[in-house]
Amino acid sequence: DGRKNKQKIVIDKFVFEVEVADTAMKRTQGLSDRDKLGEQEGMLFIFDKPWTYGFWMYGMNFPLDIIWIKDKKIVWFEEDVPPPSHAFDLKTYSPPEAIDKVLELNAGSVRKFEIQVGYEIISELD
Repeated sequence: DGRKNKQKIVIDKFVFEVEVADTAMKRTQGLSDRDKLGEQEGMLFIFDKPWTYGFWMYGMNFPLDIIWIKDKKIVWFEEDVPPPSHAFDLKTYSPPEAIDKVLELNAGSVRKFEIQVGYEIISELD
């Protein structure tokens, strides 16, 4: 169960508790079928090699902010990504360049915590 695999990460002065999705199965499941995330909780997707991985909201029940990370730095983000209105409404969101991590947080987190492109992600995993 990925929920037991939690790490703390720091962005600017804010600490987030994240579940780590570092296998194909965990990355595919992601946050699908969940009802919510806690205030400063999220999921950190870790990839073996940099690429322009696409994300979609299949099975999602709430909106997210998707943060694209390369070499521990935020390179871009998508804010307020909505859950699909139906099974055929599966838009794919992709980063502007190859990334090696993706952080999913509650929608509004980028704005609330004033997250900026260029900010460093400090992780217990590094």
